[in-house]
Amino acid sequence: MLGASSWRIEEITHDRVLVSPAPGEPGKMPFWKGDRAGRPLELGLAIGPADATICCGCRRAAAVDSPDTRA
Repeated sequence: MLGASSWRIEEITHDRVLVSPAPGEPGKMPFWKGDRAGRPLELGLAIGPADATICCGCRRAAAVDSPDTRA
């Protein structure tokens, strides 16, 4: 639903969702189901700091390689 109208998704691209009017179709809120079982809380708590460390390293490497920071 967009406003009071129903729309049909025709195509999804990397930066757009193309739709067409779908008169007479009931509106539904989207619902995404997970592809697999969730992970335990303990695993998520262990992964979080590791992910933050990796991302921080990637940002540092990108800053060093950035043409704006070269002399």
